[in-house]
Amino acid sequence: MSLIFLFLCTILFCAFSAAEYKPDWSSIDSRPLPSWFDDSKLGIFTHWGVYSVPAFEDAWFWWYWQGEKKPEVLDFVAKHYGNRTAYADFAHEFTGEDFDADHYAEIVKSSGARYFVFTSKHCEGFTNWPSKYSWNWNSKDIGPHRDIVGELKHSIQKQGIHFGLYYSLYTWFHPLYISDPQRNRSEYVQQPQLHFDKWRAREESIRSVDDKIWFQTDYARELLREVPECPILEANIDGVARTYAQWAEERKRGLIYFRDIPHKSNVTGTMATPHHTKWLEATDDSLEDFLKRH
Repeated sequence: MSLIFLFLCTILFCAFSAAEYKPDWSSIDSRPLPSWFDDSKLGIFTHWGVYSVPAFEDAWFWWYWQGEKKPEVLDFVAKHYGNRTAYADFAHEFTGEDFDADHYAEIVKSSGARYFVFTSKHCEGFTNWPSKYSWNWNSKDIGPHRDIVGELKHSIQKQGIHFGLYYSLYTWFHPLYISDPQRNRSEYVQQPQLHFDKWRAREESIRSVDDKIWFQTDYARELLREVPECPILEANIDGVARTYAQWAEERKRGLIYFRDIPHKSNVTGTMATPHHTKWLEATDDSLEDFLKRH
């Protein structure tokens, strides 16, 4: 997949003991799986956002439309939305007028699920909480005008269900990616950290000119600060690893998994086979690709 600097990760649910952990892969990978997660067996991972307005294909709608330009997606947009060319226009229609967090939590509870993970931010950058790092591209300033993450957190936890968050790197149509002639964001690769040093150098050069630039670590700090008891976090690259390690060390609790660390991890949800480890089906894109082919 070209023109994507995408760090989709999966989830490792880790408990902290009295041991001290360091902000590096081997240390993060050494933390044990908490018993509550192993006992839960069933969890729900939900995507809901601006892409739910066209509700065609999946959460990657923007990429299929503007990036890959899949004929069936172009035909769908032309048929239902005429000459619309801006993905951002869908945000005004993402109203959530029927969204009731308490009712949703009751449905999750009745399913038997013991944990719930919500997509706080997908690859198009729209945040489902009033993030100060997303301009007005968030659920409080446009669309439903609500803090969806906050409402769900309260309602899900009220049902005694573990609540978690997923977010991915600000990407796809971010101007810093589109206008980068050096292509330092790199083509999509299976091991994106191999290219991160180039992008970090690019980031630093931009920061020296304009302090308004922001990247995934800012979002991580914000989420960890505003949802301090949240036990689950999907995250991106080493900057977030440091942020998360610092946060978790203070509370001696927390859960994390990075897609691109070795398969020996406690939970595997990579784009590959589970290799005899715990597996989170919803975070394995290989399953989705298989279903589309068959």
